[in-house]
Amino acid sequence: MQIPSFPECNHAIIQQLGHLSDRELLQRFKAEPEAGRYFTAIFCRYSPVVFSLITHSARSPVQAEYLFALTWRHILNELSGLDLDVAEATVAGETEQGRSLS
Repeated sequence: MQIPSFPECNHAIIQQLGHLSDRELLQRFKAEPEAGRYFTAIFCRYSPVVFSLITHSARSPVQAEYLFALTWRHILNELSGLDLDVAEATVAGETEQGRSLS
């Protein structure tokens, strides 16, 4: 099954955000949740990976498309509730203890 193409990913507004890090996109998304461009940029960056993972475990193309949409809806809901200050403090604490997230 071929990874779908999303025309939104080729839009100039989204292309201009390509240089931002994941953290910067998340910070801007949290600051302006009604501005869909930041979530769209995250979607465009990770949709090929998400789609590939889902299609390898789905039983049919229809199920893969359904799970893909469901997954992104879940990601949107989770990102909306994400507290970046707590996440940053957690990462800093683990780094200080000699742990790495990579």
